[in-house]
Amino acid sequence: MAHASVASLMRTIESLLTSNSPMPYLSCVQREEFCALREKVSSLEVFVNNFEKNNVSGEMTDFEVECDENLNIPPEICRLWNLQTFIVKGLLQSAVITFPEEIWGLVQLRHLKPPRFYLPDWPSGSVDKVDFSNLQTISYLSPRCCTEEVILGIQNVKELGFSGYGIDSNSIRDSGLLNNLLHLQQLETLSFIYFYPHFSPSVKAFPTTLKKLKLKSTFLSWSYLDIIAELPNLEVLKLIVDACDGREWHPNVKGFIRLKLLLIELSILKYWKATDDNFPVLERLMIRNCQYLKEIPVEFAEIHTLQLIELTRCLPELGESAARIQQEQEELGNNPVDVCVSNPCRYIAFIKVTLSFSFPQVRSYTKVI
Repeated sequence: MAHASVASLMRTIESLLTSNSPMPYLSCVQREEFCALREKVSSLEVFVNNFEKNNVSGEMTDFEVECDENLNIPPEICRLWNLQTFIVKGLLQSAVITFPEEIWGLVQLRHLKPPRFYLPDWPSGSVDKVDFSNLQTISYLSPRCCTEEVILGIQNVKELGFSGYGIDSNSIRDSGLLNNLLHLQQLETLSFIYFYPHFSPSVKAFPTTLKKLKLKSTFLSWSYLDIIAELPNLEVLKLIVDACDGREWHPNVKGFIRLKLLLIELSILKYWKATDDNFPVLERLMIRNCQYLKEIPVEFAEIHTLQLIELTRCLPELGESAARIQQEQEELGNNPVDVCVSNPCRYIAFIKVTLSFSFPQVRSYTKVI
């Protein structure tokens, strides 16, 4: 089997790099070359193993790779000419998948879902021949490779995610990604995870077609959401794990004109002041693991479209606030909002921890029991 041959080659290279190597006097340059070769063979071993396990042929449409380390996809991927879905599963967020130029030849590709990966620029001289019009889903792309050329190659994508995990804030700022989003005029769902706040100061940087936006560990100011609120077609906004940094949120614009679902999860938000004008058609409010927030703006009782307030592992005071909104809606003669409270917190223990990102960031967190 091909995998056995590659595994044998891998063992040979490993033996050359050990202290018991039959070639104990490798120069530094030779050792570096063998280390580079080991990395390439390791990627090939993973890929070949998955080829054999999936009984791969050129006619297959779906291919799934299991990998917990960096992986360089070999050029032979071009043989999967009918491939439509490529998924990489693994436990490590730090693992990076790198695709060769040949990836642009897979014109049937619809869904590309590694946890974090790089796309190469188009092959020189083949710009007019590349047709990635079928590509619908990409997640999660590294901002380091998001040149205008790459973004133009995926401009018909409808669902797109970016991961800045392990990338310093300057690299994200200098990538040019946020200046190139405008090319994605079919985009409906957009996710940013592990992004330090270098977002555009204008809503014009975002495609107007956007319907769903997820922000995770982006550390934006709450005031930046006034810009997000101007997106004309946004229906779903998910703010997860320090999407916004700070304890106060005071929307200053009459926005979110089509927002139906708002999720706030794992946030240090403590004071929230808003009116029904800020969320005029909101249907579902979901708050999870917000350990400081004690009150939902009472003006939410005047949002006639509001159907559900869902609270998970929040303070009892927040549940009482939701009940008051429910009661006020009844008194106004409106259909009262459904309130669902799960696992309310009993008491709080303060624990200070340090989170290590690619940029300095020390935070105090609260463990709720």
